[in-house]
Amino acid sequence: MPILPVTTAGLLPGIRKSSVRMPRRCRDKQLYLKFDGVNSLADVYLNGELLTTHKGGYSAFTVDITDKVRTDAPNLLMVQRQ
Repeated sequence: MPILPVTTAGLLPGIRKSSVRMPRRCRDKQLYLKFDGVNSLADVYLNGELLTTHKGGYSAFTVDITDKVRTDAPNLLMVQRQ
C-alpha cells in the first residue's frame, strides 16, 4: 500500500499547496496520504475536491486518495489549517 507522507509541521494557520506527480505505475494501486498530525483543524483537498476535515491537534490520520489522484497530470494537494 503506497503511502505519500505529508509534512505540515511548524506551519502557521493558513494554506499549504503542493504539486504532486504520481507515477503511472501507481494507477491500479490503493494510494493514501499520511499525516503525522496537523495542529487543530485541517481541510485536505486534492485537485480542488475536499477529501476530509480533520480535527484533533497532533493526532495522525490517513486519507484514501485512490479514486481522486491523477497519474497522467500533476495533482494539486492543498491543506488549509485553521
